[in-house]
Amino acid sequence: MSEVQQSQPDTGLYKYIYNAARIAGIAAIVSLAGTLAGVLGVFTKPTTVAPTAVPEGFNEQQVQQLAQGSVYISVALSVLLSVLVFYFLYRFSSLAQAAVKEGQQEKLQLALRHLSRYFKVWGIVMLLIVGLFVLSLLGGMLGSLFAG
Repeated sequence: MSEVQQSQPDTGLYKYIYNAARIAGIAAIVSLAGTLAGVLGVFTKPTTVAPTAVPEGFNEQQVQQLAQGSVYISVALSVLLSVLVFYFLYRFSSLAQAAVKEGQQEKLQLALRHLSRYFKVWGIVMLLIVGLFVLSLLGGMLGSLFAG
């Protein structure tokens, strides 16, 4: 009798997976919409760069162009990351919902694989952020050490 109960799928578990997939789909769409709104904000509002001291070898216009170019590079990287994580999260959502509705274990495994990739991407991003923070901290410490 216990063998039969163990082979039956837990409907409560599938209910939780279905609800999580629904929320993940909404979160994916909202995050992509937020990214697109941010991109529209960057391109519709003129970027004013604070005046800086002109380093030797550059005139003020070159420094302004360099600073403004870095804004566009960061926007492009943000859009690239947003589209990548949107794809994995939305794919998880659609596959998991379909798998629960149709009762297909293979589709659910594929959905969880996409969720795993979503978290791997965010893990890599967090490692990069921590690495850049450590490098900037070391640069600041070395700069203050050799400054005088």
